[in-house]
Amino acid sequence: MKEDHGWIPIDILLRCRAVLKLTRNKQIIAAALKDSNLVDVSDDEQKVRRKPEFPLPDNMPQYFQDLKKRTVFIRGFPHCANIEEIMQFLNAFGNVVNVIT
Repeated sequence: MKEDHGWIPIDILLRCRAVLKLTRNKQIIAAALKDSNLVDVSDDEQKVRRKPEFPLPDNMPQYFQDLKKRTVFIRGFPHCANIEEIMQFLNAFGNVVNVIT
């Protein structure tokens, strides 16, 4: 990443089992990431990188410790509830950055 200004080939993403469960097509991955607020896609759609305006924190161990302090585990939602419904419910309690189901 340092050698190529943060760019990594999309092929690297295809090494992740979670990505492979969704697709093996690089064009589909590039299209899905094209409108991301956090990730850039190269002009040739072969590489991705974190947007320069959102750099990684300088102190990663401290960042993850702080993240743990701001993370909650919740349950009890119906299986049919979608992420938008869950986020709408949670936003009543404060700013929600991410929901993982």
